[in-house]
Amino acid sequence: MQSQENGCGKSVQVNVLETNCASSSKSTVKCECGAEIIIVPDPKVMSKVIEAHVDKHRKVEKDCSKTDAENEGEAELEAERIENYLISQIFKKVGKQKR
Repeated sequence: MQSQENGCGKSVQVNVLETNCASSSKSTVKCECGAEIIIVPDPKVMSKVIEAHVDKHRKVEKDCSKTDAENEGEAELEAERIENYLISQIFKKVGKQKR
């Protein structure tokens, strides 16, 4: 369980539904980093799960030769790319299951 700030500035607990086991289950998607994320039918929960994982990518090691603003900008771009990647993987997986 992780703490995450909601839109009102309050900290809320988020169950991160991730697994690092090598499973080929149809109910998971695999991030580029190797983490497998369980797909759940509740969009609000799924959104929180993705955001919690994306936050891990935001906190990657910073490049000391760059300014804080440059590092933050690159971290945000990478987080957005990973978020879009995970969402597209979920849509692909769900689309295949519905057939």
